[in-house]
Amino acid sequence: MRPTPALRNLRSIRACFQRPEAQSFLNSAFSPYTQVMLAKRVGWTVVWYGAAVTGVLGWPLITSKLVYGKIGV
Repeated sequence: MRPTPALRNLRSIRACFQRPEAQSFLNSAFSPYTQVMLAKRVGWTVVWYGAAVTGVLGWPLITSKLVYGKIGV
């Protein structure tokens, strides 16, 4: 079975990305893709740690607000 033009095109695109310079660009810190992924990862890390800290440290403040009507510090 002969490869169709679309399959040949796909293979050539894939071959371009498998070249070392393309790989190093995609994995470099200056790649826009890498920067977006890093920003998302850092963002979610901040969200999760923020939620954890709020959950651990925030409940006494929330409880005092509910019980006494003010933050008792």
